[in-house]
Amino acid sequence: MSGETKHTEGPWHVERDDHFGPGYVIVSPAAGMHNRAPVVRLSSPLMEMDETLEADAYLIAASPDMLAALHIAQAALAMMIEPNSISKTTLPIAFAQATEAEAKARTAIAKAVTP
Repeated sequence: MSGETKHTEGPWHVERDDHFGPGYVIVSPAAGMHNRAPVVRLSSPLMEMDETLEADAYLIAASPDMLAALHIAQAALAMMIEPNSISKTTLPIAFAQATEAEAKARTAIAKAVTP
């Protein structure tokens, strides 16, 4: 598997979008602050807004942050369990890597569950 990113780069943000009925659009400022790039649009087939739709929008918007946190966590775990890495790693380095992974994960989780 390639480490190359094939998705729209983050960070992604949620915006209310009622142009085609009630919904949310997930945008990426990757194109610049004035030219936001839409990533996905969520709308309700019932033409009404609900808490689930909003929660789904925030969860999707947090996915680039969660992917970044998983990459860091995977590297930290590999450093602790792979025989070649164990002999080259000190406890402070492993602890720093795990601390960074935990902080990124906490931030991504907060973004996913906080409107």
